[in-house]
Amino acid sequence: MTTYDLQGFCLLNTRPRHQAACLTKRIINAHGRVLHCPTLVITPLTQWQQTLTQLKEVDAIIFTSTNAVTHFFKQKPWTTWPSLKACVAVGHATAQALDAYSMSTITIPHQADSEHIVGLPLWHQQNIHHILLIKGQGGRTLITDYLTSLGKKVTLLEVYQRQLPKVNSQKLMHWYQEDGFDAILATSGESIQNLFRLFPITTHDWLKTKPWLVISKRLGHIANEHGIHQHHQTDLDTILETINHIRTKA
Repeated sequence: MTTYDLQGFCLLNTRPRHQAACLTKRIINAHGRVLHCPTLVITPLTQWQQTLTQLKEVDAIIFTSTNAVTHFFKQKPWTTWPSLKACVAVGHATAQALDAYSMSTITIPHQADSEHIVGLPLWHQQNIHHILLIKGQGGRTLITDYLTSLGKKVTLLEVYQRQLPKVNSQKLMHWYQEDGFDAILATSGESIQNLFRLFPITTHDWLKTKPWLVISKRLGHIANEHGIHQHHQTDLDTILETINHIRTKA
């Protein structure tokens, strides 16, 4: 395994705090620093449970995030699983979360996003008719739209919601005044939008000068729309390599 020395580097991590610990540890072990500024608070929803009790048969299930896994199983909706023909996790972290619940034969797309989920060949199998999509409230409709266009029945279970957190505005201004971090990590479109909502408008031009680490081409487009032109596509497995690349090019 390649080791990196990130001495003198500081990352602003916008992930929800409970999902930020692993990356923080890796950066600290590489002698770097991390500032936490969660741009989303994840809270559970319960209305979906009534929909679940009415389901008699499901052929496949899609989990769109680790939060979807956590908040679905936290309610203990099923004592036994239905006989599934497919279980799809958006990425490796979501698949690992499912391991705790003895899920077998988990399919993971090549890249952790909706575009690669809909590109999986299994959706063309004739024996998959009814798909359960477990996700957060709102968000994109690409998966539902695509599967419906194939003639599949899709049932949505929105098991959690994302909310804008409360922040210490004095702390954010202090980071701005001290030029307190070197790059920003964003793992969703909402995290990009919310960071600009949380920071005072007088700091926005400064935020746009920072290198941003994004985890998909789509987030790169969203970054462009916000006037962020120095963004680097990465994933959570190779992020230290990306950070090291940014530092050596600076």
